[in-house]
Amino acid sequence: MSETSGSLLLVDPEVGFTNELRAILDVLDQTVAVSNCPDGAIPPSLRPEDFKAVVVRFQRDMDRFASRLEHIKAIGQALPIIVVHDNRAGFQSLPDDQQILGVLDWPVRQDDLLALLAEVDAAYTHREKASSKVEADRHQGLLGHSRGIQVVRQLIAQVANSPSTVLIQGDSGTGKEMVAKAVHAESPRAQRRFVPVNCGAIPAELLESELFGHEKGAFTGAINARRGRFEMADGGTLFLDEIGDMSLDMQVKLLRVLQEKTFERVGSNKPIKADVRIIAATHHNLEHLVSEGRFRLDLFYRLNVFPIEVPSLSERREDIP
Repeated sequence: MSETSGSLLLVDPEVGFTNELRAILDVLDQTVAVSNCPDGAIPPSLRPEDFKAVVVRFQRDMDRFASRLEHIKAIGQALPIIVVHDNRAGFQSLPDDQQILGVLDWPVRQDDLLALLAEVDAAYTHREKASSKVEADRHQGLLGHSRGIQVVRQLIAQVANSPSTVLIQGDSGTGKEMVAKAVHAESPRAQRRFVPVNCGAIPAELLESELFGHEKGAFTGAINARRGRFEMADGGTLFLDEIGDMSLDMQVKLLRVLQEKTFERVGSNKPIKADVRIIAATHHNLEHLVSEGRFRLDLFYRLNVFPIEVPSLSERREDIP
């Protein structure tokens, strides 16, 4: 079986029938894939995006036909279905199903087939445009065509579904937060919160409270208990921007949370579980900071599980409008 994007999938256990129909479609320059599995079942390896429609034959057995429709829907809820109705078996009413795009009598008349294929192509084009829009929305701000940005997109797709910590490095203004949002949007945590923290914009003495929260009376001015960003991001993603500006004391506290997966609010000794995916970013070269004693090596290793380097704008001038 061949699998070509935008092809028609012919589903029928009888090789003679699919060969005859394939010959007709070949004349019309249609790319075709065939499944001759017993009872018309669909191999689970097939991907709905590989096909623009499925062609299936209806004969006498309504129960078997309904089962065949369910197999098709299992690989793609939006995949249009063309039914070839064998008149030699006698006319029978087909089930009312929105996924059935049209019905052809067998033997197939070319004019009827061409008209139905035009509808298939229109539906496929609409589906492709909708898919492209979703992809663009996921990667908003990362829509260039340069080799560098294509590599970034590939890395996002590679790491999104894993729980790995991600370290994004690149010059200021290159879109590091957009990369972090794209990783979150494609991850299993996408329906939970994406919580950003700019570690360089918050005074060192306040960053611990900002990240971990505090209890009432924990320090002067703490008139109420407050959740920190780790709690806000529970089940989601915490984005630690400008991690290279974090003080060494705070680095120690963050490292302990990454190791133990728990933290305490300021003024409390009650541990709170941290179900958070960490994505960090910096415009600094952290390896240089490590060599200068300004960034902990053990924390660097914890953060640098999956590195993504965002190319500077000067390296992707073709992406600038």
